[in-house]
Amino acid sequence: MTIFVTRPEHDDMTFYLSTWIKLAMDFAESKGFKVIDFSKDRAIEKEVTKFLEKNNPKFVIFNGHGNNETIMGQKFETLIKSGKNEKLLKEKIVYAIACSAAAKLGNDCIKEGTTTFIGYDGLFSIVIENRHSANPLKDEFVKPFFEASNELIKSIIKGNTTETAFLSSQRVFDEWIRKLQLTGVTPESSYMLRELIWDKNRQKLLGKGDATLT
Repeated sequence: MTIFVTRPEHDDMTFYLSTWIKLAMDFAESKGFKVIDFSKDRAIEKEVTKFLEKNNPKFVIFNGHGNNETIMGQKFETLIKSGKNEKLLKEKIVYAIACSAAAKLGNDCIKEGTTTFIGYDGLFSIVIENRHSANPLKDEFVKPFFEASNELIKSIIKGNTTETAFLSSQRVFDEWIRKLQLTGVTPESSYMLRELIWDKNRQKLLGKGDATLT
């Protein structure tokens, strides 16, 4: 089974996304999946289109910037856009860690045959501890956000339905929210709590909830 991942890496946000998603990619490989990794300058429209036209990965994961109608790759290059090339994602499970992609683009993809589209219908927000910006895996501020996100991927890889994976990710969000609510209030924890609640509420599942990789 093949999983296709885009990992642009041209600013702080995409660097964090690219680094943390590697943990989920390593997990997939440990379970016997073949992970096709289009990182940095391979995360461009020409390369992504060529691969998706010639191959049929059942699970596609996009990391990068986005808006209501677009998922972007390296240096903000458009990869998927409403009304242009949603059919590239036909009969696929898609997880888009890209701001606002589930607001319109996700629904347009479902109309064009995407099996399940999971993403965010607003900004995907994270909190960064600046002293660890060069080594995101040491950043304890951002850890809750990506643990919740990676849980969704890991759950799908384990063979669970997309709805079960979505609920599992939501549960991890809730666990971190409760943990922060029980700790002493600091400016950092207050900010993290607000953004975790935001991301949890913005995460959406569109299309089939009973889809699996098996």
